[in-house]
Amino acid sequence: MLASHPLARALAGSPTSMMRSFAASGIGMSSRCKLRVAQADELAVLVPEFRLGAQPLGRNPVFGPNRRRLAARETTMAFEFQVIQSVEVFRDPIGHYRHWTIVVGNLIAGTMHLHDPICIPAVDGTKMCARIGGFEAFRKDPGSQVSAGQLSDPLGVMVCSPAPGQREIAVGMATGSSPAEFHELIAWTLRHKPARLIHDRGPDGLGLPCPDCTRLLFTVGPVLHADFELTLRDLRRHPDPTIAGRAQDIISKSMSEADYNQLEEQQKATGRKPSVWKFWKRK
Repeated sequence: MLASHPLARALAGSPTSMMRSFAASGIGMSSRCKLRVAQADELAVLVPEFRLGAQPLGRNPVFGPNRRRLAARETTMAFEFQVIQSVEVFRDPIGHYRHWTIVVGNLIAGTMHLHDPICIPAVDGTKMCARIGGFEAFRKDPGSQVSAGQLSDPLGVMVCSPAPGQREIAVGMATGSSPAEFHELIAWTLRHKPARLIHDRGPDGLGLPCPDCTRLLFTVGPVLHADFELTLRDLRRHPDPTIAGRAQDIISKSMSEADYNQLEEQQKATGRKPSVWKFWKRK
């Protein structure tokens, strides 16, 4: 039922299948006929085919060079988005894997921007956090931001890093949040709902881990954020063996900031990426 909405069906596929779906449903689109997707390095890694010219924001939207830039917009992130449907996408689960979710609904108040944190209602009454990665609307090109009253038709919002599970998303009001609130919700989720971050690549993923939804646990590369390390160590004793094993794997393959900086210096000196860094980037 959730996937029956024509916008949701279209956004769930590749850009080519998206265009075919819109054409089959009789819905017009702009000439570009593409999602407007963020160019932050992290989002470009998650959805590399959606590169539409916005300026990159840095290594990590929360903890990297973007922290001050995002903090400056903290007071402008208030919005209310009525979620009516959703579609979760596990793209190419055993190849160039990417994980995102499309939420379809109506913007009731405020303005949504690319890269903004968003809190999405869950069926158990809690909130799930994500970041806005792009917009799409019927017959219109929303650009990099959408304001209430700008569109008369439902709006599709691609969210990721982490991507909320479709079965957990409730019909209800999603809201904006500050970077600090986003960080706190990630910490709460890791402690109380770790499966929302630590999971596999969907039904066709052969049990492989999803790196897209755990990447935000790191400040840069394999350097764990200090606020999450203790919780991950506790998760090694989690009753779910998948979560326990993945927590152990994350910790064992993480690096201290000093070691990472040393590898960065090595890369600069030799002009090549260190083998450990190459291994990490493939995960």
